[in-house]
Parts: sequence; C-alpha cells; structure tokens
Amino acid sequence: MFRPYIKFKTKRFIRRLKKLPAKSWVDSLENIDKTVVKRWKKFRKIRRFATGWLVLCTALIAASLVQISQSRQTSLKQIPTQGGVYREAVVGKVNNLNPLFALDGANADIAGIVFDSLLVYDAAGNLSPSLATKIIANEAADEFTLQLRDDVVWHDGEQFDSSDVRFTVDLLQNKQVGSIFSDTWEGVIVETPDPNSVIFKLPNSFAPFPHLLRQLILPEHKLHAVDPASIRSSEFSINPVGTGAYEVAKIDGDSGLITLTRNENYYRGEPYIRTIEIELFEDSATAQNAFDKGLVDGFGKQDNISSTATDTAATPTKLAAGSYLFFNTKNDILKTKAVRQALTQLVDKSQIYTAQTFQAPLINNPFLPQQLAVDNPSHVQLPHNAEKGRQQLDAAGFVRSDEGLRIKDGQVLSLTILAADTLENRLIVEGLQKSWQPEGIDVYAEFVSVADFQSRSVASKNYQVVLATIQNGLDLDNFVFWHSSQAGLGGLNFSRLENSIIDSALEAGRTRTDRNLRIAKYEAFLEQWRDLSPAVALHQSLYDYQQTDRIKGYSWDVLSRTADRFTNIHEWYVRTESISQVE
Repeated sequence: MFRPYIKFKTKRFIRRLKKLPAKSWVDSLENIDKTVVKRWKKFRKIRRFATGWLVLCTALIAASLVQISQSRQTSLKQIPTQGGVYREAVVGKVNNLNPLFALDGANADIAGIVFDSLLVYDAAGNLSPSLATKIIANEAADEFTLQLRDDVVWHDGEQFDSSDVRFTVDLLQNKQVGSIFSDTWEGVIVETPDPNSVIFKLPNSFAPFPHLLRQLILPEHKLHAVDPASIRSSEFSINPVGTGAYEVAKIDGDSGLITLTRNENYYRGEPYIRTIEIELFEDSATAQNAFDKGLVDGFGKQDNISSTATDTAATPTKLAAGSYLFFNTKNDILKTKAVRQALTQLVDKSQIYTAQTFQAPLINNPFLPQQLAVDNPSHVQLPHNAEKGRQQLDAAGFVRSDEGLRIKDGQVLSLTILAADTLENRLIVEGLQKSWQPEGIDVYAEFVSVADFQSRSVASKNYQVVLATIQNGLDLDNFVFWHSSQAGLGGLNFSRLENSIIDSALEAGRTRTDRNLRIAKYEAFLEQWRDLSPAVALHQSLYDYQQTDRIKGYSWDVLSRTADRFTNIHEWYVRTESISQVE
C-alpha cells in the first residue's frame, strides 16, 4: 500500500509541473537562488560561529545524558545476596570438634563455627548476647541470671533450652570428662527454673564471670547417654551437632578439607555464603604460599611471614594478648627491686621495634588498652631513661670493672632470657641485647621449641628472665598473672611476684560488678606494679588476617582468641545484587 501511494503522488506532482508556464519556472529558480544559494554563501561566512554553537549544543546534550545515566546508577545500591564458597587455610589437624576439648588451632576454629555460646564479644571487644538475650547480676557478684532465646534449634531440628546449658556445665565440672576447665567451673551451681531461664550461683563473688559464658554449649539430647569418660573419643567429636551458623558436611582426611554447609534455620539470620571450606596445612609457610597463589580465600597468622598477593584485604587485628619480659623475683640478682627498675629503664624499645619487626601497638602496663586505658603517668612502667638506669645499677652495687662489665662482690651482672624459638622472639631478644650489653650487662638467650616452652616456663619456673605472651583477655581481671597464689609451679605469675597490696587490690576487683568501682580498686595494683617493676610490658599481639577482595563482612577491631574471627561469619558474603534505593 505504501509504495503505490508514493508513486501516485510523484506522478501527479510531475504532471502539475509540466502545466506551469515558463515564467513560473524562472521565478522558482530565482527563489531557490535567493533562499538557498545566497544564504549558503552567507552561512559560509559565519560557519565557525555556527559550528561552535553546534558543538556546544552537542556537549550539553551529551552531558545531560551522562548525568541521567549517573543518576540512574546512584539510585542503585549493592546488597549482599546468598551463594558462593569461602575457603580458608588453617594450620593444624582436626581430631576433636567437641568444644570441651577443641581448645586451639583448626579444632577451635571449626568448633567456633558449628557451636554457639550464651554471650559473645562484639567487634569492639564488648560482651553481647548470643544464645542468651540478657544477663542480670546481683550486687554481691555471686549470682547471675540469664534469659535465653526461644527460637534456637540444633542442627538436627531439636529445640535448644536451658537443660542444654546445665548439661554443658555438668560436663565441664565432671573430672571423668577431663576438661581443663573443670577447676574454673568448680562449685558453680546451675538452676533452670524454666526452659528459657538459667541461674548461675557461685561459691564466691566473681565479677568477671560473664566472660566465662563464652563457653560453647553442647546438646544434651545427643550426649546424655554417653559415658562421661568416653565423651572425648565418641562419634560426636568428629560428627558434631551444634546451633551455629554452619554444620559439618564432610571431613576428608586424605585431602585435609573440611566442608561446612550453612544452617538455614540459624536464629541470627540465614548465612549468605553457601559453603565454608577449611583446608588444613602443616605449617604457616605452606598455608601462606597457598594464599599468595590464590588457592584459598583467606589465611591468618601471628608471625612475620609477609604476603605477596596483591588482590587481598589484609586486616591486622589486635589480639587480647600481650608480650612481656618477666623478671624472676626469686632470682638472686633480680630479687633486688633497684636492679629490676634499672633494667626496665635501660630497655630502649626503639632498638627492638625497628622496620624488621611488625609494627605492633606498644604497651606500658599490665592492662591492654581494650581492658583499661591507663593515662596516669604514675600507673605505667618506668620510662626509658638510660642515665637513671646506670645510676641505679651503681647504687645497687653493680659497678663497671676495668673490662667494662658490671660486677658486685665478684658476681657479674649476667642475664639469660628464656624464649620460644620464633622469629619475632629472636628479634626482640636481639633488641634487648642492644639495650643492655652496652651498659656492661652480659645477656644470653636460651631458645626452646614452642612445644617445650610451656613446660620450661610455667611448670618449672626455672629461668632468670622469660619472654612470654600472656592471654590478658578483655576483662579487667589480672588475678592469674600477678596474684601471689599463682606464683608457684604451674601458675601463670611468671615473675613469681608476692605482694600483699597487689593481692588485696586484685581480690577486691573481683567483688565489684560496677566497672568504675573495679577500676578504683586497681589503682593500688598499678602503683605497686610500677614501683616493683616485675616485668617490662612490650607490645600487644596482632593477628594478620588476610582475605581476597571478594570476601566482605569481616570487621573486627580486637579478638579475644583467633577463633573469634568467625563470630559474625553469617554476615560474610561473596555475592551482591543491585536494588533501587528508592522503594
């Protein structure tokens, strides 16, 4: 229809033109010359001006289009969506996932994903609800009442309730089970008035008790029929059932790969990542190499092996642990307070924390900043002052001989530092030697394997000076590290310090639940600690947690233990989707 219509119109137009007189043709040509040709000549004269306007209009139109496009993009936002796999390299072996025995390494990492506790630490190191919704303490700090969530189920579908909490504590207290926490829970009575309430009654006041409620909870219905003496070796230890964000799907001993699948009924929200894979490695170096080559998505370490991967998000996270140089106050040389004060003031940390070592936060008192920010100069250790240090050694009778050594009554001022054989410790000892040896002090190092260090340091206390990292925790309590009751063999008072004022302060701090009152009690402790100089506070430990850029959701400032990095794993994600910001 279209083509014939056009053809018809064209023929009719031609016929009309033929009928026009000659004059009309001339007039038409004159009009064309006037309206087109001459105007074109004029346009040539102003073509630059016209071209400029054309370019400007084009630019304006293009800018408008770009703005419209950007406006459309900014109206969209990326949100996490479900799916994907996360694989992390972990050093160690998996042989027991029961929280009663999974204390460190791969066992603790996986147990922390599979099981939950009543309370957890948040990213800033504060206690927050998990299986419990709230906690109430009495004024005497010897009774704690918790309300539990009523929407929690075990991986097998059974309902979680207060009986599971009571059962877990019973196992912790049972000597036949063999948990190292049995002494910690000794004397604690657990009452369960109803399925959603638990009351803990303590034999003595103990303000730090809520921090113990980070103990992972076990299912009574799975273990009540198991002989307590056989729980460690039961099937449950390798095929656990928890309430956590993920459950164990497969343990492949040959490949060293543990596969966990998400708990779709998780009470804190269904996890985004579909599958978590933990790949086991024999040592840190091979695990780091796997990460650098992109074979795994994440790897965390506490040593100085540097990553070579470029598409990573390395997150140095503070650990609730500090490195200290402890003086054995029972040693013949170090029992003199003036000598310990002198040695403390002679330590030049700039000789230790050079570019060769990791840049860990330095500390100067028994507390980590996350426990207590100490800003009173009289509550921190004696600062570096080489001149005062020399004067105090002279006053203590250790004067320079002709050979340059400091000697008192024929005894050379000689110190041997015991330390676990790690790169970090070797660098620290080297820095201490640079601080002390120029002052006429003989300094030797005794490095032992990490496996043997515990028996040499804690069990025997057979050392002059020991370089050790202690797990300070995130509560204010420092009892186990400085109270005289812990100075004997097997205790964690590495300095073997005995002081009645410090003992009283530490004991009083355990009887108050109000934080400000507890801090007030610790002032006397800090003053005595500075004066007695039982140790040199060095640095807070760091956990170098590396993840590829595609992994999102990890944002921890401080970890009580490395396994706590998985506390919010249900919020991690690898996939996103776009949605409009205006609904």
